[in-house]
Amino acid sequence: MISYKVMTESEAIRDQVYKRCETELFYPPSASWDEEWRKIREDVLAIEKAQFEDPSPESLFIRRFQEPATIVVLLRDTKTKKIVGFTYSIPLLNYAAGKGENFREDIERKDEGRKTAYSMSIALHPHYTGHRLSPKLGDALEKFLKEHRRYEFIEFDATEKNGYAKKVYENSKDRIVSGPYPHDSSLGRQVFFRERL
Repeated sequence: MISYKVMTESEAIRDQVYKRCETELFYPPSASWDEEWRKIREDVLAIEKAQFEDPSPESLFIRRFQEPATIVVLLRDTKTKKIVGFTYSIPLLNYAAGKGENFREDIERKDEGRKTAYSMSIALHPHYTGHRLSPKLGDALEKFLKEHRRYEFIEFDATEKNGYAKKVYENSKDRIVSGPYPHDSSLGRQVFFRERL
């Protein structure tokens, strides 16, 4: 017996959005950094403002995105040419040294944090949620961290809002080495995870 699933119209539209959105690394040479930032600035700041009640200022993005150790992955809609999502990570040791709000000192890290990245944010424009694009961004970030920077672990805090932390847990529970640890933060209720890449 042959069985197949007929795609609903909404699933077909969602699949088209997924297919036309592509990830790209934002790592311009320092000589052209300002020019490249201006190209994505409006989109990145609009996403930040739409996603967070207290959005980070542009100065934070400039400082973080310019750091050589920061990995920034953008998500571009190839139809509109606009940036519709982004994620970025920094070395865990930089996060700890900067007294990151959610840094957990109680986690055992055999690598002492040297082979661990901390994912600072993952954000999508609200019109692009529900299209499986967060995992697409996360996968691209993790692939780069593992293959090009030789990281072995990633730590992050996922919001409980809209069931996001629960989805993260369900999709990566076989890679979790610490967590889930729910906690309060300035961004609301979050859940900490440490995963093997």
